[in-house]
Amino acid sequence: MPPIVRRLQTLCVYLQLHPRFIRMGQGWNASYTGSTVWPVIPPNTTYQPHDVGVPIGFPYRRTRVIGASVALVFQGTGFYLCFTPGGASYDFFIDGEQSTVPSSTALPAKGTSCDSSGASNIISHDGMQNDHHNASLTLRSIASSDFEFFGGGITITVDTKGAPIDDSTVIDDLDHTWTFSPGRTAVDRGWRTDSEPSGLYHDSWTWNCVYAENITASYSFSGAGGVVLNAAVWRDSRAFTITFDGAVFKSDATSHWADNTTIFFAQGNLDPTRTYNLTLTNFNADVPDCHTKDEFGQPVNRFCCQAVDSITLLRASSRYVLESLTVRLSR
Repeated sequence: MPPIVRRLQTLCVYLQLHPRFIRMGQGWNASYTGSTVWPVIPPNTTYQPHDVGVPIGFPYRRTRVIGASVALVFQGTGFYLCFTPGGASYDFFIDGEQSTVPSSTALPAKGTSCDSSGASNIISHDGMQNDHHNASLTLRSIASSDFEFFGGGITITVDTKGAPIDDSTVIDDLDHTWTFSPGRTAVDRGWRTDSEPSGLYHDSWTWNCVYAENITASYSFSGAGGVVLNAAVWRDSRAFTITFDGAVFKSDATSHWADNTTIFFAQGNLDPTRTYNLTLTNFNADVPDCHTKDEFGQPVNRFCCQAVDSITLLRASSRYVLESLTVRLSR
């Protein structure tokens, strides 16, 4: 029996945007489709006052920079990207090879997985070998309108022997089976758990703003064919590292919005008989001076934080029917 296919949809963390989350004339600017007031973030982002914009509608990123790029780095068998080109032209690559899909032939988003986002176009590719992949888009020219990017999705496989996927096993950040280093609140430099009723699982998150290689949140599990890590994104979210099954994934959750729960990591094709460990580290070796240097290398004095929300284990259900499912990689 073939593995069950599950599609995961998100925007923020799987996607590597360059330059990241600044003014749209300099890089990618974070926005929401229904918001008319944007966050005002001073250069010294931690210790000066903020004007916090209220997220309304669907999150997206926009730019007017030639050479700006977005890359979806993942393990799976397919993907899609949602965007509104605004008259821009771009180059599109899959695993380093230029795609035969030119700017003019990207499909309309209506009726696709991108429809609800507000994007006008979609690029998708399925039937890939179940392996690590990189899908990237780089702007060659910009018109008078913004290029708007709304995220995308990936397809992962879970071998359930023909049964549907059971995604009811969700481990909240409050669960005692998490391992936090150096510990929870009572420990110096430890992780703090707070109530935050804004779209988080069980309205809680566990966070830490000490940016260092030994600040980690880990979870070990077995009996699952796939795993999804959700973490929280807010104004002080920055660079981080995910370690899973010997592989290291460096990324960045910078956003000036309270984006709340977001998929930080997902992987399928796991062996249910094995034990795996998933670790989030509040440090990224590519951004060693997160506290003191901004995205342009200018001096700042800011927090660099991460917050875990939940882990979902994908298992075989007791009912033996085939199914497919979409999970959106958003913001």
